[in-house]
Amino acid sequence: MIFRYPVYNPHRSVLDAAKDWGIHNTTEDLTVALSQPYRVAVVRVMFNNPSIYNYNPAEAALDLEQFDLVLISDAEYIKCADTLAWIKSLNIKNWLLAKGGQDPGDPVDDRILYRPFWLERFLDVNQYQETRQPNKLFLFDCLMGARRPHRDYAMMAMTQSGLEQRSIVNYRTGFFGDIIDGQTREFAAIFPETRLNWPWVSPNLDPAWEVASTVDNTISFICPVEIYRRCRYSIVSETLGTGDQFFFSEKTMKVLFNQRVFVMFGNAFFLQRLRALGFETFGNVIDETYDHNVIDCERFKLAMQQAHLLSWENPDHVYELAKPILVHNHDHMYQLLRNNKQKMHSMLEQYVPTQHQLT
Repeated sequence: MIFRYPVYNPHRSVLDAAKDWGIHNTTEDLTVALSQPYRVAVVRVMFNNPSIYNYNPAEAALDLEQFDLVLISDAEYIKCADTLAWIKSLNIKNWLLAKGGQDPGDPVDDRILYRPFWLERFLDVNQYQETRQPNKLFLFDCLMGARRPHRDYAMMAMTQSGLEQRSIVNYRTGFFGDIIDGQTREFAAIFPETRLNWPWVSPNLDPAWEVASTVDNTISFICPVEIYRRCRYSIVSETLGTGDQFFFSEKTMKVLFNQRVFVMFGNAFFLQRLRALGFETFGNVIDETYDHNVIDCERFKLAMQQAHLLSWENPDHVYELAKPILVHNHDHMYQLLRNNKQKMHSMLEQYVPTQHQLT
């Protein structure tokens, strides 16, 4: 939508909420924004919370009551109930919310839309490169960032079984959001004689295959195509490994975009929710019923069993079976983005008075 007047976009350098909503006529000058006949702001959720990533105290006092409409973008997976409480606390008169994650108890409200925020940025920075080739040296890539209990489980399971020695497995420091809790200790007890390799960079990794000389969250969106060219399959350790939220991050986007067969280490029903977005998974290749097991350690054990079974298969046969799924998933990423943009455009048409719209 093209607004008749510039929209206030104060967080552009951290999270471009205006781009998220498809708005190009923006300003970072509050005085200009408030001088318009219809005053609109686009903000990131919880921007005034000191615990938020890249918190800026200079922006925290922004009074959103001054605006006729506030468009809110959630890039991550803040619970909807918490976001609605935050909106209420700021006395925002009219608002629309684009959520980054899904909760089972999300309200049915035509002012709220779920869309995977990072999909647009991911597609902006990556171009498809063919990574399939014969006689790959390694079985799996498993590229893990911030320390989380489910990643500890994957690392120890691969170490115990020897799968790590035949794969490229990284488990690095330098990423935001480490979680070490009771589940960390629970999983360590499952592997009493296995040392957790953390931090860890695979001895099989040639530094020339890295996407950058420094690996941190600033390069998380870049596809590791040189590693993919040397590994048959992927093990994906998603952001969330427990709980009932759904968060579709760049970790899964990479394997969908690059047409990889993968095994998922995430929370229960992740694959089911991915299919609900229109993607397809590999039930014709492996047993994906592990996705339905709500006991985390059992789900991860079953997922690792499927990784081992996959490692014994002929990769040419596997990829022939999976080819229609892989092509569909790559193409559907673009379709999903178009669908989401259209839904957001429709929300704006519904809630912005016609006299303040150009298109």
